[in-house]
Amino acid sequence: MNLDKFTESARKGVVTVNFTKVNGDKRTMPCTLSSDYIEGEYVYDEAKEKQNEKVQSVWCVDAQGWRSFRIENVIDWYEGYPNEETA
Repeated sequence: MNLDKFTESARKGVVTVNFTKVNGDKRTMPCTLSSDYIEGEYVYDEAKEKQNEKVQSVWCVDAQGWRSFRIENVIDWYEGYPNEETA
């Protein structure tokens, strides 16, 4: 996974990540790092986000809260909301 490309896209709008959760379940998650979608006050702080190189924190659009995933568990990701055939 190209993390730089992912964070660049997530800062612009919604991206969808397909990944395997720690418990083994598959998850399709629309998420963002854009303040246009995040409730409350938020400014992306790259230094803070890079504290754990193995985990990416994002704002989950459907759950309306902060979530994270292990980068090594990402199956794929793409710009935009989930496609019906992958959700």
